[in-house]
Amino acid sequence: MNEELEHYLSQLNPANREAWDWGEIKLKAKLYLTDKLPPLDFISSARAVLFKDNQIMTLTNPGETHILPGGRREAGETLLDTVQRECLEETGWSVQVGQLIAVTHCQHQTPKPTNYPFPYPDFIQVIYIAEAIERQIDGRIDDDYETDSRFELIDIVKNMPLTPNQHLIFERALSFWSE
Repeated sequence: MNEELEHYLSQLNPANREAWDWGEIKLKAKLYLTDKLPPLDFISSARAVLFKDNQIMTLTNPGETHILPGGRREAGETLLDTVQRECLEETGWSVQVGQLIAVTHCQHQTPKPTNYPFPYPDFIQVIYIAEAIERQIDGRIDDDYETDSRFELIDIVKNMPLTPNQHLIFERALSFWSE
């Protein structure tokens, strides 16, 4: 592991560990509930828990329902730009990005794919809270991976079958949102 990344992670305690399968790519993921930004060179994507009043955005894709709109950074984008663009593309809402609440450290468990342009073998996803500001009718990309997005009441989301990491992120996001 890179020394700078190792130093950053050594200051944190993992809240949970999960194994992820992304097709042929197998990953180990550690969730850290923190507001400390990791080294930028390792951040491959940015996500958010998106609030509107007493509701949270949920998204559906072919394998699951989840609460983390977001995705990969594009060249020259800031992390906040990534969250804003990805939320718009996946939900159709412009957003105001708030507090960093968590990071997920992922480690590849499979060989590096051919022409893989992202950090390897370690990468980080950063997770913020955000507020939905305005519905942008033409903002959502209909042919994107996410097949549906909608706001659900917080009490409904509490009982959804989210992953353990997402439940922890959800609870942390609520603690910041209700302050």
